[in-house]
Amino acid sequence: SLAAAVRADVALGAHRPADALKALEAVRGEVPLDLSGASPFGEDYARFLRGEALLAAGNDDEALRWFEHGFDGSPDEMAFRAQVSFRLGDIYERKGERQKAIDSYSKFARLWAACDPRLQPAVEDARARLARLTAEPRS
Repeated sequence: SLAAAVRADVALGAHRPADALKALEAVRGEVPLDLSGASPFGEDYARFLRGEALLAAGNDDEALRWFEHGFDGSPDEMAFRAQVSFRLGDIYERKGERQKAIDSYSKFARLWAACDPRLQPAVEDARARLARLTAEPRS
């Protein structure tokens, strides 16, 4: 599973989401219970990459399912919570679910408020999206 995640990550970096999804087909989540709490065996990164690949392939509905439910109770849930919140905000915004987008972007900005300087552009992007969404008239 770890090798599949690495192949998927490389494919996504090369803007080949279909290849990333193909690489992740083998990741089934069948991890022995005694290893499930130890990264990299928990497959959380592979689940995150699958959501990313689905987004890149234009499959927002399936990506939404992965991001909404793919990390609940997982050992690395906290490690992905901010990134997942940003992705959810993006999907909700495109779907016209304004309040859900606002909530997700707010959560992301709050979680990464004190992030490393090189990650600050993502926080600024989320805050700009929030400003735009909160300034729009409610329909």
